[in-house]
Amino acid sequence: MSALPSPGLCLPGTWAWPDGGPQAAPLDCESLGFQVQRLLLAGDGLPWPARAAAWAGFVQQRRPDNAVPLGVASFSYALAGDAAGTVRRAFGMAPLMHSPFGNGPAVLRGRVARWWLDPRFFVGDSGFPAALQLDAGDGRGLRPVPADGIVTAFYASTLQTATLRLVAGIGADALQACCTIGFGPVAPPLPDLTLPFHDATGWVFQAPAHRAAGLTKPVRPVIVCEGFPGGYACDYLHDMFNQQGTLDAMLARGHDVMLLGFADGMGPIDANAAALQAVIAAVDPLVVGGVSMGGLVARQALATMEARQLPHDVALFFTLDTPHQGAYTPLSVQWFVLACQQLGGAKGFAGLIGSKANQQFMSHWLRLENGAWQAGPSPKRSAWLTRLADVGSYPTRPRKLALACGRGDGQCRQPAGAMQLQWDDGAGFSGALHALGGPAPAGQRSGDTLPPLPPLPPGIDALGWDGLPGSTNPYVYLAAALLGAQGVKPALALPLNLSITTVSALDLAWPADQPIPPDARSPFDEWHFADENLPHLTITPALRDALLAALPPAPEAPADTKGTP
Repeated sequence: MSALPSPGLCLPGTWAWPDGGPQAAPLDCESLGFQVQRLLLAGDGLPWPARAAAWAGFVQQRRPDNAVPLGVASFSYALAGDAAGTVRRAFGMAPLMHSPFGNGPAVLRGRVARWWLDPRFFVGDSGFPAALQLDAGDGRGLRPVPADGIVTAFYASTLQTATLRLVAGIGADALQACCTIGFGPVAPPLPDLTLPFHDATGWVFQAPAHRAAGLTKPVRPVIVCEGFPGGYACDYLHDMFNQQGTLDAMLARGHDVMLLGFADGMGPIDANAAALQAVIAAVDPLVVGGVSMGGLVARQALATMEARQLPHDVALFFTLDTPHQGAYTPLSVQWFVLACQQLGGAKGFAGLIGSKANQQFMSHWLRLENGAWQAGPSPKRSAWLTRLADVGSYPTRPRKLALACGRGDGQCRQPAGAMQLQWDDGAGFSGALHALGGPAPAGQRSGDTLPPLPPLPPGIDALGWDGLPGSTNPYVYLAAALLGAQGVKPALALPLNLSITTVSALDLAWPADQPIPPDARSPFDEWHFADENLPHLTITPALRDALLAALPPAPEAPADTKGTP
């Protein structure tokens, strides 16, 4: 505690920021992100916390081998349970980086790092700290931060993690902050071409012969549309699609590959399908596909072009773990982010769930109507499905291939009513999340501002959705992380949850809890599922081989491919 002026900020929960002392605990990217969300929520109306609101957008498109901003926070605050007049000091630091594909922690993608300290990445109730020194954890010790804010570090190949220490000020008044970072594989290559389109960006990786020829336009490329919520960096998309060497194998066969990102992945699927139509018209792709929601974007775009008799020469349409029959976000988690809005980050997750795109592709959208929970297709989904049916639902000219990241044997992963998450902070805030179908409510907590979620809300059949075979997402884990950011230590029983059932990813007319026979009806010409219930968008060797086998031969580059699309 310190004798500082009374703070204008009171944070909920029991998690206390590092206090600037030499023994303060280190932060990492993920914990800083959650604490910034907590700060923004509690500091609504104060001018200085809002400086951090732009950090996520700035970081999202930065490559992991660019200069890495170090977010620094310095402010006075109190915790909600503190005695009157108590003032705490926060002084913390952590890298600002986007997570890599696979939901793991952010890591450095190489052994040379340029750490970047700048007032744009500072949030606090005073000025940017002076007399900064940084120990980058590379064995060279503290050194003054130069005027441009860049400190370059060289790390030994044997290091698995590095701990950085920042010192602000001189002598007894100096404050210290530290953070940790791990090391990952070298960052993927830069795209050979970056093509701006209306409401989309195409990152093109060229086949070796096309790159050597200096072509400035892709040659009948393979287009891969990104999934929800969009805004992914090129390196993230490359890591995702190059699992098992998939992208590299396409390049080696002579195909150009375009990873397509959308300006607003949370907007209507229709709008991104319209953007994709313009891209198809501009670059004349040989193959068009998408991952997750991106498969729906590609499906609607091609079906619409055919219904309107617009030309395209697409030979293969493919989807990877796309929710053709809808994606499933556990009703317990949807309820959690609606009922626990006092948690930093909960409003952000609720915004994702309530976005237009998410409502269009979710099979079970939870909302409170007239004091009762309703869970089923959103009206936005019903209207979108009607529009999709109006253009034929699927394209008919290309060969169609569907790949699923879940099992096909019908075996359920967990029983109905299984405990997912339980917590009790010892101060009156407790609760639990359960899979649907058991005797206990799927979501309940003490002091509810919203009613608990019944075991089976109206409109939900008796099928134990949470346990169905299919790909997984860590949404229950993220709910636990929101609690952890408040200082609560929850019991996390089932961190991974169903994302997309196997039958949805393959659009099969077959019960989701029954083994899939080889002759199950599907609008796809060919489909494959994984041997295990894998994390969403995991590409196994077998799924890679199925996609590569379906690829048409790469065309010869015509003489007029120099130029812009």
